[in-house]
Amino acid sequence: MNRSIFRIIPIFFLFIFIGSHSLYALTQEEMDIEVEKKIVFSIERSKEHFSHEKKEDIDGDRHRYWIGCKLHVKVQNNTNLKVKINNFDLFTTKTELFGKNQFHQGVTVNRLLKPGEEKIDSIFGTTIDKVFHIESGKEPFNKDKLDELKNKYNCEKIKSTVIAKGDLNAIKFAKTAKIPSSDLPSYLKIKENDEYLIKLDF
Repeated sequence: MNRSIFRIIPIFFLFIFIGSHSLYALTQEEMDIEVEKKIVFSIERSKEHFSHEKKEDIDGDRHRYWIGCKLHVKVQNNTNLKVKINNFDLFTTKTELFGKNQFHQGVTVNRLLKPGEEKIDSIFGTTIDKVFHIESGKEPFNKDKLDELKNKYNCEKIKSTVIAKGDLNAIKFAKTAKIPSSDLPSYLKIKENDEYLIKLDF
């Protein structure tokens, strides 16, 4: 048999050994980094929200109350790609409390994030509220009633129930990245142990 074959065979098996070993050579820290190469969403801070509007009418004053929770969303771009974050919405799945047509404000980011950059939404944040209307001529809520409602519709009530939802324009990669919209969810992630977010729907 040709002696060169005997020289090649050990080299071949050495290559297989090194190659297979490299598959398991990543440390736990390196594997965590691989997992974190995502666009990460989190609720950075929260605050109880209350707003009252009074308007004069021919039959007396009309009142409207917004009672709920104000949330600030942080978006971190941990990918190696530029990404444009536009606007999206926050909802709570607790519809039995806040209703299916709950009042909410859109999350406004409108920012191009380079790799490694992060952005917290506008200083105004976004609210998830229960809205109450008092018809003209009727008495507005007194302090005791308002305290009762503030206790019923607060940030604690929507923990682990919030969904971030946006259309195809909410998150965009550059065309040169050649990433189809169907692949977008694989680049998104909720920060571990987030108290509020449970789902990203883009």
